[in-house]
Amino acid sequence: MVTSRRGMRWFAAAGALALLAGLGGCATITAIGTTGTGPAHERVVASAPVGRSAAGNYLAAEHAGTARDNAAAADYFERALRADPTSSAILEHAFLLDVAEGDIAHAATLAQRIVALDPSSRMARLILSLDDLKAGRYAQAGTEIDAASGQDTSDVIWVTIRAWIYAGSGDSDKAIALLTSQQARTSLGAFALYHEALVLDYAGRVAEADRAYATAIIAAEGHSMRLLEAYGGFLIRNGRAGDALKLYRAYNAKMPGNPVVEGLLADALAGRTAKQALIATPAEGAAESLYGIAAVLAGQRSAELPLVYVQLALYLRPGLDIGLALRGELFEAEENWSGAAKSFSAVSPHSPLAAFAAVSRARDLARLERFDEATALMRVSVKTDPNDVDALVALGDLYRAQEKWRDAAATYGRALNVTGADQQWQILYARGVALERSGDWPQAEALLQKALVLQPDQPQILNYLGYSWIDRGEHLTQALELIGKAVAAKPDDGYIVDSLGWAYFRLGDYANATRFLERAVELKPDDPTINDHLGDAYWRVGRRLEARFQWNHALAFKPADEDAKKIAKKLADGLDDPPVSSGPGSRS
Repeated sequence: MVTSRRGMRWFAAAGALALLAGLGGCATITAIGTTGTGPAHERVVASAPVGRSAAGNYLAAEHAGTARDNAAAADYFERALRADPTSSAILEHAFLLDVAEGDIAHAATLAQRIVALDPSSRMARLILSLDDLKAGRYAQAGTEIDAASGQDTSDVIWVTIRAWIYAGSGDSDKAIALLTSQQARTSLGAFALYHEALVLDYAGRVAEADRAYATAIIAAEGHSMRLLEAYGGFLIRNGRAGDALKLYRAYNAKMPGNPVVEGLLADALAGRTAKQALIATPAEGAAESLYGIAAVLAGQRSAELPLVYVQLALYLRPGLDIGLALRGELFEAEENWSGAAKSFSAVSPHSPLAAFAAVSRARDLARLERFDEATALMRVSVKTDPNDVDALVALGDLYRAQEKWRDAAATYGRALNVTGADQQWQILYARGVALERSGDWPQAEALLQKALVLQPDQPQILNYLGYSWIDRGEHLTQALELIGKAVAAKPDDGYIVDSLGWAYFRLGDYANATRFLERAVELKPDDPTINDHLGDAYWRVGRRLEARFQWNHALAFKPADEDAKKIAKKLADGLDDPPVSSGPGSRS
């Protein structure tokens, strides 16, 4: 698919990394993994029947988790716990799955059982602390977070969550003392400054909050959108809308195209401003900390750990749009398309991230082959904002995925009209493919050549244009050069290697065709077109039994109906002369 906007993880990490500057090697981020309740790999009996014993349900849960069916895994763990309530391994796995899935309320009930078995469990203590914080039980929340962290002032979790617990208890002085301590300043850098400003703003200490925000803005070096949103709102609420506009414009110049910055600027110009602070409750302040940590980890590690932290943030603040968007991208990293689509759908339609979330959701629905829903969603987006290039491109991609070539070409054309064609090689290429498939080769060829001028080494363009020329018997020498260049750039791409083999086949060089098509089948063994091509090459070099074997393989992989008929005819009668062309359909 074509895309024209960087993902939310880039936006999130850019802002959070600026705030967390100075964390590397200094601050501690509490690791999530084992809760410390017994052996990390408690043995289970592999032969136990699933659904009738703790061990069987445990194995079933593990299998479901491997298959990324977390709903089923949670159900099996729940059954396993009912069968063996004292198993620390089952309890731990069920607890961690609840956290990863965002069922923090249920995780808190399991955390109580874990702490009873192992009072030193850091993760269980953290969950209990957050549960207490959300409910306003600040004394209990403080006890739990202190037990979880050992009161380490280099631990970003303990420092920020404890500060918000103090703020909730009405003791903002203690919160500020913690955030401004030498160790916190050294370890947490601008992140401590940011939360100092938020706490002071929450406590109504306006002059001090202003100084803290201004200092944090300088430390963040103009890259943090959350800090921008917090300070800009603070300025407007305190009668300084002009200063807020200057701040927004400075950020917009540094980060053009950022939807958060553009949304804040547009709202300020239109007089649409928030009447309350970014953080209205201590739970929201803690959520801000957890989201920031998740955003940093999302740019540095696998999706699992940042997903845990963003789920915790969303438990404390369910409507945190930037957290919902980040969770969607983390689910995408795990290929949990359903979870991603659901997370993106929860982003408020009034959020600056609404357009981004809609496009992301549509792409995830398409991955689930829910094309009607995805197409309807993008049609609404395009109707709402006809100049939304991302929505136009996504709609074109959806039409292309459904082989609605004329609709795709027209939609990509609208996107080019909005952006201009000079630098948009991806859209030029996509429209060229759609036009070629709809039968308009002259326009398609012109667009593909224009895209190639912009990106002369781009393997997709080299492959498609060269393949199309070969298939039409045009510019054969130049076409072979283009495809050879594409293979040199991506030697392990089965489709591109297939193009080179097919080019040799169309040129009558059956020995080279066989060599490259065999390699293509090794790279993409389940592609019907590539298997069909190799069958044709085998037939031409006299390897008739192997040719029929490959054609049977091609049929087994369910080609399009028209191609299946051609392959069936070859199985019955052999290869016609001249060779049958399947067209460049697999290049799109």
